[in-house]
Amino acid sequence: WEESLDENDIVCSEFNLAITRRHVRCLEDGEWLNDEVINFFLQKMMQRKTNSSIYIWNTHFYAKLMEGDKYGYSRVKRWTKRKKVDVFSLDKILVPVNVGGVHWTLAVVNLRDQRFEYYDSLGHDGTAVLQNLEQWLRDESVNKKKKEFETFDWEFIIAKDIPHQENSCDCGMFMCYFADAVGFDKPFKFSQRHISYLRRRLVVDICSS
Repeated sequence: WEESLDENDIVCSEFNLAITRRHVRCLEDGEWLNDEVINFFLQKMMQRKTNSSIYIWNTHFYAKLMEGDKYGYSRVKRWTKRKKVDVFSLDKILVPVNVGGVHWTLAVVNLRDQRFEYYDSLGHDGTAVLQNLEQWLRDESVNKKKKEFETFDWEFIIAKDIPHQENSCDCGMFMCYFADAVGFDKPFKFSQRHISYLRRRLVVDICSS
């Protein structure tokens, strides 16, 4: 980027996102990704999916569900109605999760295979996150379907054999590409050595949109 250009210049207006030069600077090596860039990536995924069997929440969904570190279904109960989404007709629901305000991970409600999945590039345990999403799914059924939704025989999967980051700043990139692989049932074909290239490619995607 030219230093003389205004950091507040909008370089992309898509998916109700106004992404500025300042936002895109997070894609420089060594920087943490911000919500705007992550949500652009996830919305781009939704745009190119070939069927309606997956849904991807934006970065604000889980944060709102757990606002103040306390579970609150009432804070998000209108979200599916507003988005016109019947979660029980889906195969998978992808949920970006910001842990402690410093680390991005991916949680998946996998209705097709009846399991909750957690992908963390640092290898931490995300059982508590999955339990919160299990409760959300049950509450969503009661609220929208007026009936209980049984998950007692669902598996909790903490993914282990996945790419791991080797620094403290690339978790957002790993989370995005976990979502890309899991959402489209693809193998993980990236590692730490690919991240710098993937950052540059995402800059191009944003600026050409």
